[in-house]
This record gives sequence, structure tokens and C-alpha cells, in this order.
Amino acid sequence: MLLVEYSVIRKIKIIINEKDIEDTISKNVYFVHLKNISEINLEFIKSIYLYRNINIIEVIFSENSYILKKIIEYIENEKNEKKRLEKDLNNEKMKIERIQKDLNNEKMKNERLEKDLEKEKKEKNIIEKNLENKRMKIEKIQKDLNNEKMKNERLEKDLENENIKIERIEKDLNNEKKKNERLENNLENEKNEKKKIRKRF
Repeated sequence: MLLVEYSVIRKIKIIINEKDIEDTISKNVYFVHLKNISEINLEFIKSIYLYRNINIIEVIFSENSYILKKIIEYIENEKNEKKRLEKDLNNEKMKIERIQKDLNNEKMKNERLEKDLEKEKKEKNIIEKNLENKRMKIEKIQKDLNNEKMKNERLEKDLENENIKIERIEKDLNNEKKKNERLENNLENEKNEKKKIRKRF
């Protein structure tokens, strides 16, 4: 791994022979801590793959190459990860689109509700205005009715007074009639008396 990093820093192309790595591991050299090539760090495999692609290092694979197998696995994993990420990204995009659609629907719904609310407010104002007009009309009718009642009461009182006057007049008339009758009777009596007197003389 250090050798790879050194070659990258110094921009020196190195050649990695997998057979040499296998031989070094098999010889149990003191500075090599690996017992088998399969213990090679995955980061080393990834570095080989990446820098080999950009021609910084050259790799000579052994027969039944473990490194090549791991590189292929890494490539497959990367492809699968990329597909998974693309799928997740598409799902997120679809989710965002659905959310945006729902948001637009909610906005449209809110706009309709605001229009309906405004319409209801206007209708309410019209109803309240009509109700106020009706109240004023009822108050005026009630006032006119009260005035008519008072007028009728005055008329009834005046009529009662007139009836009392008529009764008094009728009474006076009757009294006068009786008086006239008495006078007429007296006059008749006087006439009769006068006739009697004449007859005597």
C-alpha cells in the first residue's frame, strides 16, 4: 500500500507482479505480516484497481489471480452499489415529485378554500345586511303599529266622549220632550178651562 502511495506521489509507474507477492508471503519474511494473499487489505485492492485504470501502476496477475478476482468483485459491488444508488435516487426523485404534486394539489385546494371562504364572507355580509334591513323594517312597522294603536286609543277615547255627549244630549232631549208634553198638556188644560168658562157666560 505504501509503495502504491509512493508511486502516486512521485508519479513513478510501478509494476506489481501478483506472483511475487504470493512468493513473498509464502517465504514468511519478517516484515510481511500476512499469512495468505487473501489477507490483503481491501483498500490495497481498490488502489490497484483505481491507479491501474489511470495507468499509474501496472499489474501482472498470477494464474487463478486472487487480486483479479477481488477487483472483479469490487467492480461488481461498485456496479451494484451504483445501481442501488441510482434506484434510491430515482425513488427519491419520484418521492419528491409525489410530494411536489401533493404540495401543488394542497396549494390548489387552499386557493379554492380561500376563494370559497371569501365567497362565504361576502354572502355572510349580504345576509347580515339583509337581516339588518329587515330588522329596521320590522322596527319601523312596530313603531307604525304602536302609533296606530295610540291613534286608535285616542279615537276610542274621543268616541267614548262623543257617546257620553250623545247620551247627555239624548237625555236632555228626552227631558225637553217631557217638558213639552207637560206644557202641551197644560196648554190643553188651559184651553179646556177657558172653554168651560166661556160656556158659563
